[in-house]
Amino acid sequence: MIVTCAGILVVDIIAADLPKISSPGELIFAPKGIEVHLGGHSGNVSIDLRKLGLGEGNVSSIGAVGEDIFGIFVESELRKNGVMAHLQKVSQSGTSKDLILVVKNEDRRYHLDNGANWFLKPEFILSI
Repeated sequence: MIVTCAGILVVDIIAADLPKISSPGELIFAPKGIEVHLGGHSGNVSIDLRKLGLGEGNVSSIGAVGEDIFGIFVESELRKNGVMAHLQKVSQSGTSKDLILVVKNEDRRYHLDNGANWFLKPEFILSI
Protein backbone atom coordinates (compact mmCIF):
# COMPACT_ATOMS: atom_id res chain seq x y z
CA MET A 1 0.00 0.00 0.00
CA ILE A 2 1.36 3.40 -1.01
CA VAL A 3 -1.33 5.84 0.18
CA THR A 4 -3.82 5.61 3.02
CA CYS A 5 -6.55 8.24 3.31
CA ALA A 6 -8.17 8.57 6.72
CA GLY A 7 -11.12 10.76 7.57
CA ILE A 8 -14.76 11.34 6.88
CA LEU A 9 -16.90 9.17 4.63
CA VAL A 10 -20.26 10.55 3.53
CA VAL A 11 -23.13 9.44 1.33
CA ASP A 12 -24.13 12.42 -0.80
CA ILE A 13 -27.81 12.55 -1.76
CA ILE A 14 -28.08 15.16 -4.50
CA ALA A 15 -31.07 16.88 -6.09
CA ALA A 16 -29.70 19.18 -8.81
CA ASP A 17 -31.13 21.72 -11.22
CA LEU A 18 -34.13 22.42 -8.98
CA PRO A 19 -36.37 25.30 -10.09
CA LYS A 20 -36.49 26.55 -6.47
CA ILE A 21 -36.45 25.37 -2.85
CA SER A 22 -39.92 24.25 -1.85
CA SER A 23 -41.97 26.18 0.66
CA PRO A 24 -43.30 24.29 3.71
CA GLY A 25 -45.78 21.67 2.49
CA GLU A 26 -44.98 22.32 -1.19
CA LEU A 27 -43.84 19.54 -3.56
CA ILE A 28 -41.07 20.34 -6.03
CA PHE A 29 -40.03 17.74 -8.60
CA ALA A 30 -36.32 17.14 -9.20
CA PRO A 31 -36.05 17.43 -13.01
CA LYS A 32 -32.74 15.54 -13.17
CA GLY A 33 -33.70 12.98 -10.54
CA ILE A 34 -32.03 12.40 -7.20
CA GLU A 35 -28.58 10.81 -7.25
CA VAL A 36 -26.58 9.03 -4.56
CA HIS A 37 -22.76 9.25 -4.54
CA LEU A 38 -19.88 8.48 -2.23
CA GLY A 39 -18.43 11.63 -0.71
CA GLY A 40 -16.20 12.76 2.11
CA HIS A 41 -12.49 13.48 1.96
CA SER A 42 -11.26 9.94 2.61
CA GLY A 43 -13.52 8.45 -0.04
CA ASN A 44 -13.09 11.18 -2.66
CA VAL A 45 -9.30 11.41 -2.41
CA SER A 46 -8.74 7.65 -2.41
CA ILE A 47 -10.93 7.15 -5.50
CA ASP A 48 -9.33 10.13 -7.26
CA LEU A 49 -5.87 8.66 -6.62
CA ARG A 50 -6.96 5.42 -8.27
CA LYS A 51 -8.32 7.37 -11.25
CA LEU A 52 -4.97 9.18 -11.50
CA GLY A 53 -3.25 5.83 -11.97
CA LEU A 54 -2.22 4.46 -8.59
CA GLY A 55 -2.61 0.71 -8.98
CA GLU A 56 -5.14 -1.50 -7.26
CA GLY A 57 -3.88 -2.48 -3.83
CA ASN A 58 -1.92 0.77 -3.49
CA VAL A 59 -4.70 2.97 -2.10
CA SER A 60 -6.78 2.50 1.02
CA SER A 61 -9.48 4.49 2.77
CA ILE A 62 -10.05 4.50 6.52
CA GLY A 63 -13.28 5.80 8.01
CA ALA A 64 -16.33 5.05 10.12
CA VAL A 65 -19.74 3.91 8.89
CA GLY A 66 -22.96 2.85 10.54
CA GLU A 67 -24.35 -0.66 10.43
CA ASP A 68 -26.89 0.33 7.78
CA ILE A 69 -27.57 0.27 4.05
CA PHE A 70 -25.52 3.44 3.60
CA GLY A 71 -22.48 1.81 5.19
CA ILE A 72 -22.85 -1.10 2.78
CA PHE A 73 -23.02 1.43 -0.08
CA VAL A 74 -19.81 3.17 1.06
CA GLU A 75 -17.90 -0.11 1.23
CA SER A 76 -19.26 -1.22 -2.14
CA GLU A 77 -18.28 2.04 -3.87
CA LEU A 78 -14.75 1.96 -2.45
CA ARG A 79 -14.19 -1.64 -3.51
CA LYS A 80 -15.80 -1.05 -6.93
CA ASN A 81 -13.20 1.66 -7.51
CA GLY A 82 -10.29 -0.55 -6.43
CA VAL A 83 -9.78 1.07 -3.03
CA MET A 84 -9.03 -1.10 0.01
CA ALA A 85 -11.71 -0.24 2.59
CA HIS A 86 -10.85 -0.24 6.29
CA LEU A 87 -14.14 0.65 7.94
CA GLN A 88 -14.86 1.03 11.63
CA LYS A 89 -18.45 -0.19 12.02
CA VAL A 90 -20.35 2.01 14.47
CA SER A 91 -23.52 0.74 16.16
CA GLN A 92 -24.47 3.94 17.99
CA SER A 93 -24.96 6.04 14.85
CA GLY A 94 -25.80 5.73 11.17
CA THR A 95 -23.49 6.38 8.26
CA SER A 96 -22.97 10.07 7.52
CA LYS A 97 -25.32 11.52 4.91
CA ASP A 98 -25.36 14.89 3.19
CA LEU A 99 -28.54 16.09 1.52
CA ILE A 100 -27.40 18.50 -1.20
CA LEU A 101 -29.97 20.74 -2.87
CA VAL A 102 -28.92 22.66 -5.97
CA VAL A 103 -31.25 25.30 -7.36
CA LYS A 104 -30.55 26.11 -11.00
CA ASN A 105 -27.94 28.91 -11.30
CA GLU A 106 -27.29 28.92 -7.53
CA ASP A 107 -24.63 27.42 -5.27
CA ARG A 108 -25.22 24.14 -3.45
CA ARG A 109 -27.03 23.92 -0.11
CA TYR A 110 -25.65 21.26 2.24
CA HIS A 111 -27.60 19.52 5.02
CA LEU A 112 -25.19 17.19 6.88
CA ASP A 113 -25.78 14.37 9.35
CA ASN A 114 -22.17 13.66 10.38
CA GLY A 115 -23.27 10.36 11.93
CA ALA A 116 -20.61 7.68 12.36
CA ASN A 117 -17.79 10.11 11.55
CA TRP A 118 -18.06 11.47 15.11
CA PHE A 119 -17.02 8.03 16.39
CA LEU A 120 -13.91 7.32 14.28
CA LYS A 121 -11.24 6.39 16.82
CA PRO A 122 -7.56 7.30 16.39
CA GLU A 123 -6.75 3.82 17.72
CA PHE A 124 -8.65 2.28 14.80
CA ILE A 125 -6.69 4.38 12.30
CA LEU A 126 -3.36 3.45 13.90
CA SER A 127 -4.26 -0.25 13.90
CA ILE A 128 -4.36 -0.38 10.08
